[in-house]
Amino acid sequence: MVGDVDAFTVPVLHSALRTLLHDGGDIHLELSELQFMDVAGLELVVSTARDLTDGRRLYLHALSPHLRKVMELVGWDRTPGLGFVEE
Repeated sequence: MVGDVDAFTVPVLHSALRTLLHDGGDIHLELSELQFMDVAGLELVVSTARDLTDGRRLYLHALSPHLRKVMELVGWDRTPGLGFVEE
């Protein structure tokens, strides 16, 4: 992902994640070039991870330290189906 995830781009991300949910396998999001993600974007990522079944996971690669801190503060870092890959 590149740029911003906000109220304008969340619907596009939602559509992409829903497609990936039905494709099978783990989901990997490369975030090293993500500049900004609002709470709606973070909630979408968390809800997608919760929707994964049978051991599948959603991995966030290179999540920025400030977004990781937000996720830790609200407890989303412990969401079932969500994993973090530091790069």
